[in-house]
Amino acid sequence: LAAAPAVIEAARETQTETRWAADAFMVLGEALGLQPFAHAVNALSVSNAWEARARDGLRDDIDRAYLRLINAIAQFEGDAVDQRIKVWMSKQPEAIKQWNEILMAAVEGDSQSYPLMAVAGRSLAQLAMTANNT
Repeated sequence: LAAAPAVIEAARETQTETRWAADAFMVLGEALGLQPFAHAVNALSVSNAWEARARDGLRDDIDRAYLRLINAIAQFEGDAVDQRIKVWMSKQPEAIKQWNEILMAAVEGDSQSYPLMAVAGRSLAQLAMTANNT
């Protein structure tokens, strides 16, 4: 249910059915490891107001990335969400490789920290910004 606002916004922006946007949200999250990244961000400890703001900003960045990525895959032909995502991913293997490398450090490393998550968030934002250029 936490994803409901993002899914509804994605459906509105892409002019697709809510069910399609929800499928895209889930399949995209699985394909790019966005859920483990979001969980890692949520697991960051907060000891002051600045860390709370940083964590909230990272959450917002993840939501914006989802929206941009869903907009990008909505442009591809076909009914199957997973097929559209595979096509999109095949058009930018280097960017996907870079994202996967930083994702591994962010979610599986021993030192999850705000600087590491900020770098991962920036990498995700760059991937999402280039999504519509394919």
